[in-house]
Amino acid sequence: MADDNSTSAVFSLAMLSYKACNEAQRKHYRDYEVPHLDLQECCKALLEIILYNTVCGKFNPLGDRRSMCGKLCSKISDDDDILFRYSEICNVAAFNGHVRCMRIARELGCPWNKRVPCDAIVGGHLDCLMYAHNNGCPWDADTCQIAARLENIECFKYARDNGCPWDFAHTWNNALANGLTVLLRHLSENWGPETVVAAASGGHIRILVYALENGCPSSAAACSSAAASGQLACLELLRRHGVRWDSNTCAMAARSGHVHCLSYALNYGCPCTSAAAYEAARNGRTECLAYLHAKNVPIDWEHTCLGAARGGNLDCLRYTVANGCTPNEETCAEAAGYGHAACLAYLHRLGVPWDSRTVTEAVRSGDMDCFQYAIRNDCPADGLACAEAARLGRLRCLEILQVNGAVMDSRTCLEAVRYGHLDCLKFALNSECPIDRSACMRIALANGHVACRYYIRDFFRSSRIYRWYLGNKQIFRYKRLRAQQRRSWRRV
Repeated sequence: MADDNSTSAVFSLAMLSYKACNEAQRKHYRDYEVPHLDLQECCKALLEIILYNTVCGKFNPLGDRRSMCGKLCSKISDDDDILFRYSEICNVAAFNGHVRCMRIARELGCPWNKRVPCDAIVGGHLDCLMYAHNNGCPWDADTCQIAARLENIECFKYARDNGCPWDFAHTWNNALANGLTVLLRHLSENWGPETVVAAASGGHIRILVYALENGCPSSAAACSSAAASGQLACLELLRRHGVRWDSNTCAMAARSGHVHCLSYALNYGCPCTSAAAYEAARNGRTECLAYLHAKNVPIDWEHTCLGAARGGNLDCLRYTVANGCTPNEETCAEAAGYGHAACLAYLHRLGVPWDSRTVTEAVRSGDMDCFQYAIRNDCPADGLACAEAARLGRLRCLEILQVNGAVMDSRTCLEAVRYGHLDCLKFALNSECPIDRSACMRIALANGHVACRYYIRDFFRSSRIYRWYLGNKQIFRYKRLRAQQRRSWRRV
């Protein structure tokens, strides 16, 4: 073979000698009981690359070997067939089980692709698959698919254990349709509740029946997944096999807007809580919300109203208000915080009170429509909103807040310095914002915001306060000296 226990990425002398022989000499060699030498196309192509780099007069023994394949390919770039031969060396080596050829090819700069692991599996060579993966060769779902189709369990298990993506439904359906008993046995030995969940969420009845009838463990998450995906047939099948469900089943059906699954669950005694109504309102499922209300499911209207405001679902918000919910300041703040200007405007037109949290949350969300609507309609703003604008570097918001009478405090400068927003710091100081100078200098130094630190220093040096301090330096020096003398007298 081209591979042995040597760790050097070179061909053995025996292989080189065998390559130099003609066909009659090779046949004569094979008549003896000697080690088998597997000379394949990958070996020949690699030796051709080495030979070309030797005779072309550009070979540098101390150079980068990874350029050797590129030199030859650039010379034959007009011949697609020959170029394809050299670009597929890793694929051929993987198919033939030549790990050494793969190593040499990579050291000579030969490319590889996601078909290399597939070729290794088709050839039945786990060692080539392992080498390819350990050295960064890409793979995809086709790798597991081919291993499953060929029932190469070792390669399939290695790929799955090392995070190779796979098509759950295709693998199972292929195994069931073609009677791949070895693969089914392996899948059955390694299944768990997640198998039933995946089958139920994807609507794979055939897989689900096989799993449930052959003792695959299941959980309430399977019913929730079926309801979330709108797979009513799977949900019914799960219940017929005694798979339990819980309130999350109704909540998932309501979240996804599957009224038929929600109706089935409620009609057959599935527990349901106010979380279902919240999920319906949060995700804009007005039909599910109305159905829950009609079925007298317990609903926390205030919490449901918050969900509608967070999701920006105006129809659900109107429905909650029409059924007796009274929105409050928190509702306005949530609408602004999630950037839903239409909901905020609707609440304001209803006369819902708001407070400074609305502006603060609008600044935090970065939604200028909500922010400007609140400011234009005289929503109160405080120092926290200014601090949030400075923290997030939203200079435009900070300017609008200052123009509209929001009072900046020391937190504004502190947050601007902490997150390195020099433009916000400049605006705050030039707008006579209070500042804790020592704290800001420490934070700027600790967080590496040198520009902020230098600006604070230069700002105070150029200010009237600093000039006044310089003019009265002698007075301060005298007071400091007198204080030192008093301390020394006490010690005596």
